[in-house]
Amino acid sequence: MGTKFNLWSFILILVITALSFQALVASYMHSWSLAPPALALWLLTVITFFMSVFEFRDKSSKRAGWRSWLTVLIAFLLSAIFLLGTVMNIFAREPIVTTQSPNSKTTIDFYTLNGGAATSISVVGIINGPLWFKKISILKNLCMKQM
Repeated sequence: MGTKFNLWSFILILVITALSFQALVASYMHSWSLAPPALALWLLTVITFFMSVFEFRDKSSKRAGWRSWLTVLIAFLLSAIFLLGTVMNIFAREPIVTTQSPNSKTTIDFYTLNGGAATSISVVGIINGPLWFKKISILKNLCMKQM
């Protein structure tokens, strides 16, 4: 039973890593993000972390031991990253306006992002797709006169 949890937690952390890289590339390229929200990914990484910690008993091979350590390390790092992403989504975004297309099929939410003293204010436009799919466009370095 321990071998199955060890293998499944490793597969799950690889899927979560692939989804997070797809979300990163999608935000950089301004294309559709297929990954679930950061909170859902954070919960999955925490579950994977606990699954991998509980299954350190798997001593079937040296490969299984390395897989356990690698899964714990990646799950811990990703959970910290997704926790910061969740906090950023909750506290750093302030809604400006929500608009719809004339036929009401497309909705765009506009937010301001304030990263603190070291960054400028950015405006983010998020096009909501089906399920949790989103397309994000960021306008950076705006002066308050332009707004």
